Amino acid sequence: MLEIKQSPMQNRENGAEVNGKRTCPLTPAKLRRLWGLIEETQSSTLLNFSDSELVQELIGQMEAKDLINTSETKLVRAYLHSRLLLIRDFAHARTQPA
Repeated sequence: MLEIKQSPMQNRENGAEVNGKRTCPLTPAKLRRLWGLIEETQSSTLLNFSDSELVQELIGQMEAKDLINTSETKLVRAYLHSRLLLIRDFAHARTQPA
């Protein structure tokens, strides 16, 4: 039988777990704003930054636009880390000719 280990930053259906503590989920409005920000970010940034640089860049942009507060940073960081492959796939698809 395949055993699946959960990371400390595992997303859950009804929230996320960061450092073993359950946190409130991101609201649909915040998720829309986050993905809108990702869509506005240049593909070269999304593709060429390291994982940690990209997460920090997106969090910085969200904080600069007052989309998240300090208490939500860990939750957003965990969410972004869990979606990095999707974000990079999205950026790669934008660079392909239609």
